[in-house]
Amino acid sequence: MRTYPDFTWEYIVDFFESCRSWALAESAKSDDMSERRHSELIAAENVLKLLPKLQEHPQLGAFVPMRSLMMLRWFPTNECEIDLYFNGERFVINVFSRNLREAASINEEKLVTLDTAADEVYAFITQLHDD
Repeated sequence: MRTYPDFTWEYIVDFFESCRSWALAESAKSDDMSERRHSELIAAENVLKLLPKLQEHPQLGAFVPMRSLMMLRWFPTNECEIDLYFNGERFVINVFSRNLREAASINEEKLVTLDTAADEVYAFITQLHDD
């Protein structure tokens, strides 16, 4: 399992709190929040609700993900990637295969809830890990 030492749970929480604060500050400057800012606000708020569940998961909490834009990413092997993000309505897990000769392709996409996301990510990690 590949991890990135620069990413900590605290760093990820701080990032999403900053995104939420920034979107709220931008919306306070005008009466009309742009669709993009509204989407970022909704994503940040939902990921902030999810982060404690990921951190507190008995096994997954030890695997701090990489944060990339508004998504969380785990790398159980050099050839696989698991992404988790909020699409505006639900949480989505994408499992990618990485092949050096081809572009990354989605092997599986799964819609999950706030209550099932941590278990589902951990299930994919244990299914795919190379340790």
